[in-house]
Formats: sequence, C-alpha cells, structure tokens
Amino acid sequence: MVKVFWSIFLLNVCCLSFAQKPMRLESIVNSEGEESLPMVMPGTGLLFTRSLYPANVGGTYGGQDIWLAEWRTKATKVKRLPFNTTQNEFIAGAQPDGRTLYFVRSSANSLTSSLYRVRSNGTTWTSPE
Repeated sequence: MVKVFWSIFLLNVCCLSFAQKPMRLESIVNSEGEESLPMVMPGTGLLFTRSLYPANVGGTYGGQDIWLAEWRTKATKVKRLPFNTTQNEFIAGAQPDGRTLYFVRSSANSLTSSLYRVRSNGTTWTSPE
C-alpha cells in the first residue's frame, strides 16, 4: 500500500513539474464553429475536426469536416481537406511521415460508419479508399 501511495505521489509531482500553461491557438484555428479531435501531422501542422461551421461542405448544420492548419510558413494557413462530404468525417489516425491519413465517415441517418485512407504527394490527396 505504501508503494502504491508513493508511486501515485511521484507521478503527480512529475506531471506537475513538466506541465505547461495551456495556450489558446490563434483565431484562424479557433473559429465560431466547434473544433475537436486535434492531431499533430508531423512536419505539416495540425489536423482537426470542425463542426457547426458555415464553410464546411454541408454548411453550418451539414456535418463534420476535417481541416488542416499548416505551419510550414510564418503565417498559419487553415484549409478544409478536399475529400470532405456532406456526411460526418473525423480523424482516426495518421502515419508518422504525414502522407497517409485515416478517417471515419458516417452519415447522420445511418447506424454504420466506414474507415477510409487517403494519401498525399505533398500537393494533392488521393480519393478515399
């Protein structure tokens, strides 16, 4: 019991020692919509899912879309990825090289979802498979 206590104590001390103050991302990423499920895309930027946003493919109430905040230049550039549809798409994972992305697509009126893969050559994405 004592070992468990000290283990928990040391874990808390370590976590508090290395914790950083949260920083709100710039307004180009944090919109009037809802951003969720962030994932760092190595060497590229931040992938995230955005819902309730007028610039989504289906409009404000037309589902979730996957967006990318690119950090390659001094100014952050945010863009909606081209394989979004009026259905719900959200991030499921990415390869470490940043060229392969996995996502889930589901419909609001369906009980099923499908997992997809897309690949990038640096400028364009393949069709979802």
